[in-house]
Amino acid sequence: MKRLLTVSALWAILAPASAHQPGTTGHGAAGGGSFTIGGSIYTNLDDPIGSGLPGVPVSVQCEHGFAAQAVTVAAPAPGLWRVDGVPEDTCIVTPSFQGFCFQHVARGESDCMDTITIVVNASNQRQNQSIQFLAVADCNAGVGPGACCLGVLSITYTGGLRPGRGTVSRRRAHLRGRP
Repeated sequence: MKRLLTVSALWAILAPASAHQPGTTGHGAAGGGSFTIGGSIYTNLDDPIGSGLPGVPVSVQCEHGFAAQAVTVAAPAPGLWRVDGVPEDTCIVTPSFQGFCFQHVARGESDCMDTITIVVNASNQRQNQSIQFLAVADCNAGVGPGACCLGVLSITYTGGLRPGRGTVSRRRAHLRGRP
């Protein structure tokens, strides 16, 4: 909880909620109210404020067409990002940066997801301003959701496949089949 409050407190210092962050782009119709979402991206789970990662693009894509991209800042606190003017909607937040994969952090622990789906509304405003991701260097980011936590997924294929002939585990996938 301390980490979430610290991130929100830093955003209060950085800019008022109505200010547009340089480097943020967005488009789409905002029906009803609009909100600010944001958070931090860091490389050390035990030191999120001291290990912020600047320069990470964060995309926001909402169900009803709103889309925006922010980039984490370098100062005054590295790794912070925000997007203003997000309409009430369900949105997917995705960081991406060459050489890193990402793990969403909730309650101080990774949930191994590389994106997060949020509901943007007044009730969720506080948590939507404290979205956190752990950046992990030198991983295979192209494997799929959760790959950053699981390592490389290896698949062995021989011949054709029939339903019920394969097994998948969290760490490895084995496919068995007959031509």
